[in-house]
Order: sequence, then structure tokens, then C-alpha cells
Amino acid sequence: AASRLRTTVKVRLCTSTRAPACLSVVMYTRSVSTLFAGSSRSLIAQRSALQLSRFPRRNLPLRTPSGSAFAVQARGFSSKTKEDAFQDAVKRATIDGLDNATKLQIYALYKQATEGECNKPKPGMMDFKGKAMWDAWTGLKGMPKADAMAKYVVLIDSVSAGGGASAQTSAPASSSSSSSSPAAALDESLIKMEVADSGVATIFLESLTCPPEWFGALGAAVHAAEADPRTRVILVRPGKDNKHLTYGLDLMKAAPALMNLPMQGPRKSLHKLIRDWQDGLSSLERSPKPVIVAVSGWCIGAGLEMAAAADIRICSADAKFSLKEAALGIVADLGGLQRLPPIVGQGNARYFAMTAGDVGAERAMQMGLVSDVLPDRDSLLKEASAMAERMALMDADCLRGVKHVMEYNKSHSVDDGLKYVAAWNASFLDLESVGGRIAAMQKKVKK
Repeated sequence: AASRLRTTVKVRLCTSTRAPACLSVVMYTRSVSTLFAGSSRSLIAQRSALQLSRFPRRNLPLRTPSGSAFAVQARGFSSKTKEDAFQDAVKRATIDGLDNATKLQIYALYKQATEGECNKPKPGMMDFKGKAMWDAWTGLKGMPKADAMAKYVVLIDSVSAGGGASAQTSAPASSSSSSSSPAAALDESLIKMEVADSGVATIFLESLTCPPEWFGALGAAVHAAEADPRTRVILVRPGKDNKHLTYGLDLMKAAPALMNLPMQGPRKSLHKLIRDWQDGLSSLERSPKPVIVAVSGWCIGAGLEMAAAADIRICSADAKFSLKEAALGIVADLGGLQRLPPIVGQGNARYFAMTAGDVGAERAMQMGLVSDVLPDRDSLLKEASAMAERMALMDADCLRGVKHVMEYNKSHSVDDGLKYVAAWNASFLDLESVGGRIAAMQKKVKK
């Protein structure tokens, strides 16, 4: 077996007849060191195979350097052997390139093995890193130190051998945050999308918070709306039973991806996660369809940054807008710092970003953040739907051109923008359609 696995096996025997049969296995990246004791030397492994069947059974899953899994049947460690294996694992432990979930597991097992059960007070709500570490440690309540040592050794061996999901560097939420994820689109607990024959695609924000997978679901909903040939305008609104648009990023669910553990390695996975979230919100800006956002109640953090990516924003009188990131020690990174200044001006944008203060509906209208304020939620949704339906009756290519030209203007001078729109109309203007609309308007005037 040793030759087939291409590993080095070292055997140490103990002939004490009273000592229980035991086996401790320590996996190295390129070798396996096996220590076992039995009642006689007849238990020596034969050259062709490791004969362990006579030991009392307890399967400990291990992994060879080549990645093939096998199980060793054992009863347990002697206390001295276990301590030696644990100390050796501590020396060999490496966390470079590991995801945060695995780092937390390593941390928790180490603390449980060395200190026993956690008796420290629970960290505050905003201490994401401390709370995640505390949760991981307290999750091992009731586990003896000896078992924690054994599990720590097995985990470090698995990591060192490059086996399992622990070697993956992607953040836990990043796989579901892609804006094209079909699974995200099907999760109607987060977002629903409906397209009416009127040409209005309505996106309902069913979740009051934005967990990591929410951003991918938003992007998927926008793409699905664009793919429907009936869609001419996109309307984003609160969920059917929600009084508020959104409270922003779900801090508890996002904490494992955002915390900075002491053993933190390269930050590439966090960078990718942020870019994926940005991509979900940017789908509104990139869409060739006009996008309206109707805001009632709270619109915080990612919600405000999402609204800034839309073309038109209207709200109810009870609406409140805020960027809370600064209060948490986070630089707003989902588009607020880039999109708000052209909308509300540098001073107001800095007020949002630096004070984490709340802005009511009337002040938001004075800033230019919203185009209209309606008395309540019902009148808001009624006006938003009516506006979207009116826009859907307009020439779709015209509205697409307006949005495209205005996006071009963001990064070009006025003169360049004038030249661009002249070239656009010279290329795409439908003179026949325009003539028909002019004639229709003249008939209305005569009546």
C-alpha cells in the first residue's frame, strides 16, 4: 500500500500488553508519518498492505498528497502522541490562500484545544470580525480539548495536502454574486421580476436587506427584463408587501467576506467580491432601457447607490436616504462616490459620504436626487407605474439614444458631446417615424 500511494510510512511499535491499540496519523504534504501501538509485533504492516483491520474502528478521513481519499481505522491517540501531533500541526499551519470560513475553523479549533470552551463576552454588533470569531469558537461548545486537537490536526493535514474546499480562495459569497447567475434569478425571496404587455418590466425588491447574493439577483433580473422583447422601460420598486425600499447591505451575512482576520492572506477574493457587487448595481446604468426607481421609506447604503445608477428617481414623503458606510469605517464602494456628485453636487455628495446622515424626501428633491415627491407609498407606486407606461409608448430607439448619449457626456466635454449627438441622429434618426408623430400631434392641436 505504501508503494502504491508513493508515501513514506514510519512505524513505531509498543509491546505493552495493557496499552490499548491506537493509531495516530499525521499527514504531510509529501509524506505520511504513522505511529501505532499494538499488543504484539505481529501487527507490523506487511509490504503489500497496511493491516489495520484488527484495531477497534473509528474512521478518520485523510487525503494523500495526490488527492485520493482513504480512511484509517483507529481507536484514538495516546495523550502524549496527540499533544505531539497537535504541536507539530501548529508549527506547520499555513493559511495563505484559504477562504475565511476555513480560517475561522482553524482559529476555533485551536482556541478550543488550548483554552477549552469560550467564556469571553459576545462582541458588539458592529464588530464583524470579533463576532465571527466568537461565533466560530462558541459553536464548538461541549467539544473536549482532546477532540479539538484531533480535529485541528486532521484539518491542517487536509489543508497542507491541498484537499477539499478549504484550499479555494474565492470568497464564500462570490460564486452567487455573478450578475448572470440563473440560481440568483430564481430566488424570489430576494427579487421578483414581471413584464407586462404595456412594455413595463417591474423589479420587486422583496428582501429588505441586501445579502451578498442579492447583487447577482439584481443583475440577473435586469438581464432577464432586457431579454424579454416586450420590455421598453424598467421600474424598480419596493417588494409587494414592503413599506421600505431597502436597508442596504445585510451586515451579518456579509461579515465573513468583509472581516480582516489576523492571518489574512492576499485580498484578491475580497476585491473580486466588491467588483461583483458593483457589477450588479451597474447593470441598471448599463441597461439600454430607461430605469425608474421608486423609493418609499428607508433607502440606505447599497439602496442609495443602486438608485444613483438609475435614470429617474421619485419617492414618497416618508422616504429617507443615507450612506451609512462611513459610520462602519468603510469607504462607500458600490458607486455612490462616483455617481452622486453629478446628481446632487460635490457638497451634498460629501455630506452623504462623510456624515452618514439621513436626508428626507423634500431635501432630496432640493438636491436633485429625486424628481418628484408623492404623498404616500400608494400614490408613489401609482405615479411610478403611470410614468413608466407613458415612457413605454415613446419610440424605444429614441429613449435608448437619449440614455446612450447622456452616458457618453459623463466622460467627455460639451463640445465632444454635441459632435457625438449630431453623429448619432445623422446615423439613427428615423425621419419617417418622426414625420408620422408630428402629423399626429398636429391633428390633436386642431381638435
